[in-house]
Amino acid sequence: LKSNEGPNSEWGRYRTMLHKLIITDNAAYRNRAAQLRNRIEKDWRAGGARQGAAAPSIADLRSADHVQRVVSKAVFFLLFGHWLEDKDADT
Repeated sequence: LKSNEGPNSEWGRYRTMLHKLIITDNAAYRNRAAQLRNRIEKDWRAGGARQGAAAPSIADLRSADHVQRVVSKAVFFLLFGHWLEDKDADT
């Protein structure tokens, strides 16, 4: 599918349909989105990028591994409702 033809392209129509199906009309998704901040905070406090750290730090955001892991966990949780373990988020 060509992706550079704007919202009226075939890709644009598919994207609009998927957003409506997964996000707009999905109460479970909205509920998970409301939980996401607390999930990330709890997970970060449990270890963060610096294993064993007493508290999260802005320095943790300099770790590409940490940021990638958090993003993987967040996206997976939003779509499927399951919070991944670190080892699963790293693969």
